[in-house]
Amino acid sequence: MTEQTTQPTAPPTPPPPPAPKAKKGKGRKVLLIVLIVILVLVVVGGAIGGLYAWRFTSAVKNIDINEVDISSLPDGTYRGTYKTFHVTAEVAVTVEDGEVTEIVVVGGENHEDEISELMDRVIEEQSVTVDLVSGPSASQKVTLKAVEIALTGK
Repeated sequence: MTEQTTQPTAPPTPPPPPAPKAKKGKGRKVLLIVLIVILVLVVVGGAIGGLYAWRFTSAVKNIDINEVDISSLPDGTYRGTYKTFHVTAEVAVTVEDGEVTEIVVVGGENHEDEISELMDRVIEEQSVTVDLVSGPSASQKVTLKAVEIALTGK
């Protein structure tokens, strides 16, 4: 009999594991997160801007302009400043013989045409409680309040 020698055979090597498939959803997840973050920032920014606008509008509406007895004031130039939020006005008001003769806006908002027309009406009517002209009413109210403060010292 012939002798056969069998050599131990190595077990067959298993095939390599399949390469992981590219995750299709990963890029979409990142995009979704970025869009959500942007949306949240827009909503929060809008809410903050809306709150600021509401508070600013309320503050301007609540500015009370009180009548001043100009005829009792001694001659001179009076300065006054008023500020609400981002709107500021600084004025120099000249009084001669119990009448306002000149109002100069020396600082603050620059809506020259509307403010100069308003100051002309204050001089014409000798009153700080004149009606506002159409235009930047916040600047006008703040400027009128600055004139009142100049004349009253309050």
